[in-house]
Amino acid sequence: MEGYRPIPGYEGYYSVSESGLVKSLARTKPRPKGVGVIQIPESIKTAHLDARGWAHVPAAKP
Repeated sequence: MEGYRPIPGYEGYYSVSESGLVKSLARTKPRPKGVGVIQIPESIKTAHLDARGWAHVPAAKP
C-alpha cells in the first residue's frame, strides 16, 4: 500500500503519494444558496503536461 502525506497549504483537501500521485480527499461542501451539502468522494487526480513538458495537477481550495 502506498503512503500518502498531506500537501502543505492544502491539508484536508489533497495528499501526495511516495510515487507522486495526487489524491483529492473525501469531504463535504455547502451547496450554492445554502441548501444542504455536496458529498465530494476521494479520487486520484490526473496530471497534465504544460507546453514545456512539466506535469501539473490542478488544485484549488474552497
